[in-house]
Amino acid sequence: MNFKPLLVALLLAISFVLEAQTLASDFAPCICQSVGGIGNRRLLLATSPNAMDWTKTNVVLADQASVADAVVLPNGRIMVYFMAGCQIVGGTTQSINNIKVAVSDNNGLTWAYKNVAFTGLPAGGSLPLDPNMTLMPDSSLVMLAIMEFGTLQQVHALRSVNGGFTFQYLGPALTISGQSLYDPENYLFANDNWQLYCGNLTLNNSLKAISVTGNPVFTNETAFCSAVSNIPPDCYIVADITNIGGGIYKMYAFGNAGTTGDAIVSLHSNNAGATWLLESGLRLQLTTPSTIETGRVATPTVVHSQNGPFIMVYETYIPVPGCSATITGLNLTPVNFGGSAAVNDSIYLSVQANYSDGTIRNVTGFATWQISNPAVATLLPNGGVKAIAAGTTQITATYNGQTGNAVILNVTGGGGGGNGPWNADLIICNSPDGTTFNNCRIFVDSAGVASVIKKSNGQLIAAFQWFPAPIGSANWDKVAISTSSDNGNTWTAPVTAAFPDLPAGYQRPFDPTLALTETGNIRMYFSSGENGSVPLNTGVHTYSALSTDDGFTYQFEPGIRFQYPNQATIDPAAVLHNGIWYYTTPAGAPQDGAHRAVSDDGLNFTQLADIPSDAQHNWTGNLLSRPDELRFYGTGNFLWWTATTNGGNSWSNYTNTNLKGGDPAVAVTNDNQYIIIFTGFRCTTPAVVSGSGTVCGGNTVLYSVPSSAGAQYFWNVTGGTILSGQGTNQITVQWNPGSGLGEVSVLQMN
Repeated sequence: MNFKPLLVALLLAISFVLEAQTLASDFAPCICQSVGGIGNRRLLLATSPNAMDWTKTNVVLADQASVADAVVLPNGRIMVYFMAGCQIVGGTTQSINNIKVAVSDNNGLTWAYKNVAFTGLPAGGSLPLDPNMTLMPDSSLVMLAIMEFGTLQQVHALRSVNGGFTFQYLGPALTISGQSLYDPENYLFANDNWQLYCGNLTLNNSLKAISVTGNPVFTNETAFCSAVSNIPPDCYIVADITNIGGGIYKMYAFGNAGTTGDAIVSLHSNNAGATWLLESGLRLQLTTPSTIETGRVATPTVVHSQNGPFIMVYETYIPVPGCSATITGLNLTPVNFGGSAAVNDSIYLSVQANYSDGTIRNVTGFATWQISNPAVATLLPNGGVKAIAAGTTQITATYNGQTGNAVILNVTGGGGGGNGPWNADLIICNSPDGTTFNNCRIFVDSAGVASVIKKSNGQLIAAFQWFPAPIGSANWDKVAISTSSDNGNTWTAPVTAAFPDLPAGYQRPFDPTLALTETGNIRMYFSSGENGSVPLNTGVHTYSALSTDDGFTYQFEPGIRFQYPNQATIDPAAVLHNGIWYYTTPAGAPQDGAHRAVSDDGLNFTQLADIPSDAQHNWTGNLLSRPDELRFYGTGNFLWWTATTNGGNSWSNYTNTNLKGGDPAVAVTNDNQYIIIFTGFRCTTPAVVSGSGTVCGGNTVLYSVPSSAGAQYFWNVTGGTILSGQGTNQITVQWNPGSGLGEVSVLQMN
């Protein structure tokens, strides 16, 4: 008999929104090779989903450039410092030998090129060379660089407190009498474990020095060999160290690996750099023959972009002397929109130039932009467009006499900004173990900052910030409540929570967190302040209210539950666990960790030592009480969890889930399933499921959607069983015997 599964289009695509590149360039990087110095060097980009398997992009960051080192700021900005041998200013090519910085605010899609200034440099020395960067706990940047005095090169320290564009000289970081040093690489594991590696020909390639004071002054230098290369006794040369999460650090090095030219290898450490183990295989090797690179691949620097891939900048030699490469075309692509925007939205585009030698360069900041209908939208700097009226317009860009493809922008009425939280959806998924989730679907659209609890009768209650259309409506930006009585399979429509006795002049409650009291009542912790509609400031603290009707109406509980000096206290997490109330709130940037406190009654909290973290693990999320441990689910490249069994004094290694998003909340249902509700970002282009719509019961059939780089796929099938492919863009389904209707659907998340 025929069994007819119903094919269903993709529910909704989810992706992270890239920010605009609004920074203007001070200069343009040179193109192709010149004679002398670093004139034959090139910096190229590669990407990886896991810091192990790398794909060359053929994107040139800069020619006539060398010795790059990158850092990611707390706001996601990527800064790549490098030695530049050439720059173009006002159309004039200038030979230089200075540190410059390339800056990206959208995960390396577009770049601005900026000057770097130095103050307080001692007399008689060279300008700083060969930069190496460290992001400090206070968000300042420390640069370790080579400076030459007489014939000796030593490592010196400089600090920037203005975002990384001006550095004040601090003093020597490492000096060895009568010996020169070069190419420093440092990593701040902790205040008492700051490690510096640098070249020293008298010590078999490298030496290692340590600072135990938290200041960039290093001592106790010893010979260091990362691993012996294919030409013993030479060692691979240390180039970069990156935290990849879970207590694992990766060292990237380069040298002779038995291939043509130097290759890039990696080592890992799970003990904060005490020991390093060479990993099998090569991370990157020279492509031969090639019109893009020659000689070697070397001096890599690696960063993990926020909510995106690992990015490597590596050095090679330029194959062809002079400059014979010509532009073969320009490619315009949207950065933060899907073809349409609302009035008042600001959207951004990128333009890349494709060259005859196969190289690619992003020229967004150097192109001339055109718009066909200025009554609909107006141009902003660096590929920006501001929507001003409903209608359609065409956007093009011209660079070096070539004009790229046109991008069509449809502007709709309304407005209010396209990058706000109202453009996010809450996603809900299931898991048998709290780590690997499936059956993902949209929970509530235009919402975020969720919390979910289970009552003693098994009912689930979720609270979240809700932004129902139209913008500015009565329920806009209010805390809303939904409930489920069937283990999270179905939910009631959202209803806004009521706070009838919230004191006059207080901000509307936001960032809700639900918790059950000892007596089974529902308490909501939330952010607010005695400052009315004033945006976030240091007057925002954590407050609480107790429900009088099973979670929809809340009676304000006087007093502040938690506050921190000179800081807005937002995104609280709280739970009653084994008779004690536990509370956390983000301390600032991800690497600042979380403030924590405990209470006997859920009202009067005592602050304890902060929970430490790193730049990849943001303590924005929620607590979950389990019989044998207290978990926290947080935000990062992947949603993650960690657990404590001693009241929060120490936490387990981070465990990644298979989900990407933000601000997760987790509960365990009566059927022992974990449900997670978290924030994703919407994409406007759906995929179409391909596969047979009429099959015989018992048959095995392949279903697929178009592949998207870096995407996750969560398939749901009724009337059959997924045999393989869950998580990929295609699955194999075995349909149940008999006749009737089945269904195949997929949620795609980038």
